[in-house]
Amino acid sequence: MNNMTMKRFFYAGLALLMWGGLAFSFTACSDDDDDENSSGVINSEVGLRLVSVDRYKYTYYDDGRLETIYYRDEPFRFTYKPDRIWIGEENEERDPEDGPAYADASYTSQGYLKSLSYSDENYKFSATCTYDSDGHLTKISVSYAGPEESYRSAATLTWRTDLLRMIAWQTEEYDDEESYGESYKIVYDYDGEELIENPHLQFAASLIDFMCIGDGELERGLAHVGKLGKGPKYLPTGCQREWEEVEDGKVHTGTSAREFKYGFNIDNALSYVMINNERITYRYDFTGSRTLPPFSE
Repeated sequence: MNNMTMKRFFYAGLALLMWGGLAFSFTACSDDDDDENSSGVINSEVGLRLVSVDRYKYTYYDDGRLETIYYRDEPFRFTYKPDRIWIGEENEERDPEDGPAYADASYTSQGYLKSLSYSDENYKFSATCTYDSDGHLTKISVSYAGPEESYRSAATLTWRTDLLRMIAWQTEEYDDEESYGESYKIVYDYDGEELIENPHLQFAASLIDFMCIGDGELERGLAHVGKLGKGPKYLPTGCQREWEEVEDGKVHTGTSAREFKYGFNIDNALSYVMINNERITYRYDFTGSRTLPPFSE
């Protein structure tokens, strides 16, 4: 795995971490619970479990816990006791210049990601997630320091009446020659005659722009399967974005808007999300003997 991939996971990404395990409204288990851990389960009554979203694929251990998140066939592998997220395979040989092979992870009693950390003589990385009493993610903080560069990032999520109203974040990146910073504010719209119900409180793809802290690949993967808390009761129809970038002393600003549409399957789980003209498709299987019906648009 090359050095850019390393940055995606630690300094550019992990910005929080991974979605991956018990669910938004998925059934969650504590670390000490001996019952089946329902990672990725969207509907516990029928055992509906997420196996892919767009370019993400998910595999699970026999006991139901999340095993691997693949992004474009690149694996992030989960182990438990010790709780770690590996970059690539657990026993894979790595070039020391690529940085650490894993981050130590901790989870809340609801199964949501609480922290990631790694440190040695060359690298230091930490990420923490905070949730409110309803299980909504409210803040992500990340810091990274390596031999040639450092990175800090923080995102704040605002919830009201069980709806995600706004996300704001800032990042600062430094290396030996220059610095770079950016800030974003995303305000979500809930328009239309009827609100769009989100029966299983999924963290839909339309909600995770804040995962763009860095490249955000691991974070998005975690959110889809509920590792970053519950999604909102209703889904937004669009959002307004404001951004500012500062590079080499020059300031650039801009605004944009996005529209969202959704489709649901017979179990009321998301089957697709449309972001403007981009379609993101969801695929599921069942943890029991039930099989999926033929897919239809």
